Amino acid sequence: MWEIIEEYGVFVTEAIGGILFLGILESFFLGSSMSAMLQKFRLNHKFCGIKDF
Repeated sequence: MWEIIEEYGVFVTEAIGGILFLGILESFFLGSSMSAMLQKFRLNHKFCGIKDF
């Protein structure tokens, strides 16, 4: 009986870890990508009067 509970606990722990890992990957790739961050940075510089490089 304890073996079943132990296996279930390991399964739940791995499932939660996998979901968190996928959430981090999703936020990295779909959230604010590097190109969007660079565009915001360049727009910010244009509004401040700093010449674009």
